[in-house]
Amino acid sequence: MRVVSFVPSWTETLIEAQIEVVGRTRFCIHPEDTVKAISVVGGTKNINLDQVIALKPDLVIFDKEENNQEMYQLCVEQGLNCYATHVIDLKSCGEELLSLAKLLNNELLKTWGSEYLSFSTVPTTQFKKCIIEGEFETTANYTYVIWKKPFMRVSPNTFIADVLRLFDINLADSEIKYPEIADEDLKKTFCIFSSEPFPFAKYMSELKTQGYKGVLIDGEKISWYGIRTLKFLKSLELS
Repeated sequence: MRVVSFVPSWTETLIEAQIEVVGRTRFCIHPEDTVKAISVVGGTKNINLDQVIALKPDLVIFDKEENNQEMYQLCVEQGLNCYATHVIDLKSCGEELLSLAKLLNNELLKTWGSEYLSFSTVPTTQFKKCIIEGEFETTANYTYVIWKKPFMRVSPNTFIADVLRLFDINLADSEIKYPEIADEDLKKTFCIFSSEPFPFAKYMSELKTQGYKGVLIDGEKISWYGIRTLKFLKSLELS
């Protein structure tokens, strides 16, 4: 089947499962060598509808957290076969993988979906395997930071937070999924600075000098659901 994917995590996962991905967003950067040859048909929040139609896809894939309703509706109105996943935690990721496996008749996706549904807690010390810089500290007050100017953090009702809970790392509650946090409040917590979407790797020395305490992690291992996070979590089980 010919698939257009507007979800970077799914694009990488589908390619790994040997699905023919013919269209992607400019943020679909993995696997690097393969995506270079795949047509870019927009971003995660915008769409080049004419390009999508020209590719004659059998299925167009969206995610309710990643994309907007307008993009989905435009494709539906053109008679395109569309499917929107809704990934908010490990369980829903596993369930969506099983749904995609059925839609695409793919055994690898089915296997990966089942594996996502089988994870249990792992020792907090294992979290060090995604740390790029800094020393991890055990505390009751963590903040997962994804943006600077203003600082923005991750709330518990996200996929990222659910992965962190496997390591017994719990985040402060919020009705907003990615709320801003004041500088003085951030300095009172242990910060988990993500390598993306904001490039915190460039600012770690400066942040330390300014009084922020924390580590820099490979954010893709935590936030790219599908095959990337699955491989990371499986590597912990096998170690």
